[in-house]
Amino acid sequence: MSGALIDLRLSAKVQSLHPADSSLAILAAVDAAKGLLAGRTREVVADTIGSDSEAGKAVLDGIDKRLGLDSDEEARP
Repeated sequence: MSGALIDLRLSAKVQSLHPADSSLAILAAVDAAKGLLAGRTREVVADTIGSDSEAGKAVLDGIDKRLGLDSDEEARP
């Protein structure tokens, strides 16, 4: 689980869009997916090892770094 984009499939419809609009939509989708992954990771950590434990903090800091998220942007449960 790295959060890295490993595949991107675009339909022919994308050719009718302005390239800048396509780029913005793709980047927004990637950012949303990273946010969902980080949020789900926080839920799992909270339910298992605890968000306040040293191990939990390490996992959460690691996921934020791997996903390129600012720890302060996403409020932890």
